[in-house]
Amino acid sequence: MVDCPVCCEIFQEPKVIPCGHIICRLCLVMWLEARDMEAGCPLCRYPIFELRIPGYPSRLIAETVANALPTDLDIMATARGRRDVTPETCLWCEGLLCTLGNTPSPLCPGKQDPQDAARREEACRESLKAVSAKIKEMVDHTIRMQDFLKGTEEEFRGVVAHSDTVGHMKVQAVQLVLKVQNQLVELRTVLLTHKHLLRRLQESRDSVVTLVMTEPMKDRMNFLMKKLRNLEQGYMEESRKLCRSTRT
Repeated sequence: MVDCPVCCEIFQEPKVIPCGHIICRLCLVMWLEARDMEAGCPLCRYPIFELRIPGYPSRLIAETVANALPTDLDIMATARGRRDVTPETCLWCEGLLCTLGNTPSPLCPGKQDPQDAARREEACRESLKAVSAKIKEMVDHTIRMQDFLKGTEEEFRGVVAHSDTVGHMKVQAVQLVLKVQNQLVELRTVLLTHKHLLRRLQESRDSVVTLVMTEPMKDRMNFLMKKLRNLEQGYMEESRKLCRSTRT
């Protein structure tokens, strides 16, 4: 087949896709772009490129895939073990031979050699076998690359999810710090209130002592004053402990 299965014209920049069929490079780019990179071979539907990369234009991916695929001459050169392919010429008229069947030009005036045709047919079969092996190797390599890209994409998604989790934990930590700070402010307010009440209590105590300090009740008041001082000392000690705990 010398015509492209997409445009039905003679091949222009032919590219060999993983299934072995040949398509024009421009037709391949348009075929992949129109189907959002999920299209298969136009002839056999064999997958060409299954991985979708978010954020990249389909046109750019399609052109990259098309440029990476080999041409028919690349595969022939690889199978024969050399970089370039010299067109075969007729031994009689030096005209180019058919690249599909390796048959002499119909305008060749020379005689036809059946043995030479048989040798050429055998050579074609050997070349076809070598090319088929190379195509299979390319398909396997493409599959491995697709698996690698899928694994990389999953790993990237895991990193993004981990970053979101870390960000959420930071928000929770900030909220906890603010809550603790608010509680410390409340505790300091309570402590100041207690100190103020204690000062008022001391003033009231002094007033009561002044009023009731008579000779018959002196001993009794001294005893009560001693008890009250002990209570005040205990309360002050508890207040200091509370202050130290709020500061830490």
